[in-house]
Amino acid sequence: MFESLSRRALTVIPDSGERRLIVATLSTAGFNVTTLLTFPEARDWLLVNRPFLLVTDVRLAAYNGIHLVIRGRMTSPPIATIVLLNREDVVLRTEAERLRATFAIGPLSSSELVACAYRTLRRTASDFEPIRPPFDRRQSERRQSGGAPVERDARRQDRRRPFFEVHGVAAASP
Repeated sequence: MFESLSRRALTVIPDSGERRLIVATLSTAGFNVTTLLTFPEARDWLLVNRPFLLVTDVRLAAYNGIHLVIRGRMTSPPIATIVLLNREDVVLRTEAERLRATFAIGPLSSSELVACAYRTLRRTASDFEPIRPPFDRRQSERRQSGGAPVERDARRQDRRRPFFEVHGVAAASP
């Protein structure tokens, strides 16, 4: 039961195509996803429920996703939040990052969304650096082969030998 509670997510995405992709991706990643379409619905839902992840679009009719981030932080301060927009906007990015939300330019691929969600969830209270793409750090941190040959069985030289032979004393046979 704790696992399902710790993986509770709320998505507030008005665009149906984007919403389906996000819900399918988060569900496949093991999240218990609730989907709402408007700011008032999400605001009321947040008063009763405590999700650990909020994924919202910036454009929510007369409101925006940043208002929802503020509401979410009022009811559940440790909530991890992702704010999506389909283009770069420095002012909205700065505001979202000031609120410790991850600002992502969509549409995100499934792997990018999952990486973004997990990095946002792993953020600690003392981590003030904004989370920015690339969300999947493994793409740039993978080890590259140096081309040096690797001996498969290095133990051959390290095998144990009888103690007396090592020190030059032959073992006496009875």
